[in-house]
Amino acid sequence: SKSIVKIFVSVLNLGIKNFEKVIKYRGFIDCLKNTMLLTVLTVPLSTILALVIAVCLNAIKPLQRFLQTIFFLPYVTNSIAIGMVFAAMFNMVGTAFGGQNELIQSAGIINNILGVFGVEPINWINAQYMKNADPAMVCDLAIPHLVEAGYITEDISAEEKAKLVEFTAAVQDHLSYAAQLTELADLYFNDEFDVTDEEMKEILADETVPAVTALFAQKLTEAEVVDFAAVKAIFKAIGKELKVGGKKVFMPLRIVTTGQMHGPDLAKMIPIIGRDRILARMARTLDALK
Repeated sequence: SKSIVKIFVSVLNLGIKNFEKVIKYRGFIDCLKNTMLLTVLTVPLSTILALVIAVCLNAIKPLQRFLQTIFFLPYVTNSIAIGMVFAAMFNMVGTAFGGQNELIQSAGIINNILGVFGVEPINWINAQYMKNADPAMVCDLAIPHLVEAGYITEDISAEEKAKLVEFTAAVQDHLSYAAQLTELADLYFNDEFDVTDEEMKEILADETVPAVTALFAQKLTEAEVVDFAAVKAIFKAIGKELKVGGKKVFMPLRIVTTGQMHGPDLAKMIPIIGRDRILARMARTLDALK
């Protein structure tokens, strides 16, 4: 329209007038000279100096790596600092670089602002720092919360701690923060769960379940070694022998061994829980459903 053209022409004229003012400014030529002189002197000198330093560093073999790191450190420090700040701002719960209390209790500023408007915290960064963290470290962070929840005592033995680290590694992909381990702890600690969910009962009422659970119990009992690979092989063998799909093997076995329909990889959980406890859980759950 004509109004848009008029606005465009007026803005263009304003821009041209600004350039005219700059060119007519009495100090413009001096500024131009100084800029050109600075460019001509700075760029070649800095390039030559950087090249000389690089060649010298490369020639000093004993301290080569150390000196290269020292000189390059300022370039990466800014990026790391910016990443840490944004991780803290957008974190769902805790800071990516904080200590135990920060990691578990302090929400990022963006989620705090959203909380004012009643919006649930958003997992902006997908808790990758937690998923990639050392399981032993995550376990150490979670232990006070497991103690508080009554799952373990403060004087946990080395053997129990090792098992707990294994459990942490198995469920780590499901964690956004260390205290969340208490929400999954029943998978490992609770042997006396009840199947009350109607959907789970419906799955266990399938005609193939008795054969699947019986064959699994038999193969688990006969297995020389109970580890991830062995359990996966058992699942595969059951499906092949009974000619049933994977879902009809995994789902009922997950329910009778953990009391849940969803969760971490069952083949990882069974070796951690242990053969005897798994068989006892199955027997108790199936008896309760009769």
